[in-house]
Amino acid sequence: MTDNKLNYFGEIKVPNGKYLKDGVEKTSYHAIGKVFESGENRLAIMLYPSAYSTEPVWLNAYKEDRKETKTDTVAEVTDDPIDLSNIPF
Repeated sequence: MTDNKLNYFGEIKVPNGKYLKDGVEKTSYHAIGKVFESGENRLAIMLYPSAYSTEPVWLNAYKEDRKETKTDTVAEVTDDPIDLSNIPF
């Protein structure tokens, strides 16, 4: 059975301005949400209500299993001009 308990990890903050403190320019931050750990493979992210939503918005981030990740081979990149007629739009 999986443990679904959320453990507080920290706040999500975005820069929202600059100010001077003792002659040194500093950045001020605004908290926009919280991050919680849920087990060892998932983070739950709660964004505070905003002008776009009256309820908190929840997001989940899952740890990528690197063993199953497949890498694609990228073709050789050249500096040749691109033929725009080959682009289908």
